[in-house]
Amino acid sequence: MKYFTKAIIFIAFLFCCVSIHSQTLFLYSDLPDTKIEIKDSVYKVYSYQYYKSHKVKRAVIRFRQKTPFLNIKISQNDNLLNDTIVELDRSMRSLFVDTLGNVKIYRRFNKLFSKKYAELEFYKYKKHSIIALISIPDINIYNFELENRNRITQAGFLGIGFGMEYFYKNNKSLQLRSDGIWSFFIPVPAPYDPTPYGSWKTCGAWNINLTDNFSLKRFQLGYGLNYAINIWNAKGYYDKRPDELEEGEQAEFVESVREVNRMLGLTLQANYRLGKFYYLGIIYRPSFFQFSQPKFLYEHSISIEFLMKFK
Repeated sequence: MKYFTKAIIFIAFLFCCVSIHSQTLFLYSDLPDTKIEIKDSVYKVYSYQYYKSHKVKRAVIRFRQKTPFLNIKISQNDNLLNDTIVELDRSMRSLFVDTLGNVKIYRRFNKLFSKKYAELEFYKYKKHSIIALISIPDINIYNFELENRNRITQAGFLGIGFGMEYFYKNNKSLQLRSDGIWSFFIPVPAPYDPTPYGSWKTCGAWNINLTDNFSLKRFQLGYGLNYAINIWNAKGYYDKRPDELEEGEQAEFVESVREVNRMLGLTLQANYRLGKFYYLGIIYRPSFFQFSQPKFLYEHSISIEFLMKFK
């Protein structure tokens, strides 16, 4: 039993040593019939759905790492495409072989602006594509001017929007969408009954946007026109609580107030692509002309939204 225990400890020690000095490397390529040679060992890449929108081939290579440098030879149909030396570190586990046989390293920070990564990772829209979109503008900021009152600024949560997008070029599109935004005090829908003894003021807006958009790597930028119905509500309330009333005194009810401005203005938006069909964006809607009482008047709303697109 004593020798058996020592043998188990010795085997575990050897396993740890091998694990420490070995490393797993993933190589991806969209080249047909690609072979990779490392340290006189030849690896063939096999078909593997690594990216959902782009089928690439992968070779899983496990080797003992003694130096920070690795010599990699890329060949296609027995023709040598590239013979390169790559510097490795512990944080790097993936290499990409492009269509010319060049080896490239993609680290986490570089993926933020990597055009190649975006082309592999995300669905690529093409000319004449028509897609539907759903937006959730969950954080909203308002700046409205009220009749016979001072200008107000308010922020809140909740909103929903729908639209269509048409790509007239591979990286340019026209987008028509409509959304409603509110200034609810929490970011999720929930029942709420305001007190009858205090005014509850809210802002909201209905918007119709027509924008011209262009894509730049993982960003989509757009500008266009916006028709907005900006709404301000003040709920009616009693001026005194029951315990504040004198004997025989009745509480007076202060009527609710609602103001609506129909406005024409611009839309400026920027979206960052999070995944295949998901975006995080910000949209700014400045308005300059009021239709309700025709005059020039400045108001705006700003929304931070989560956007989903469906082909």
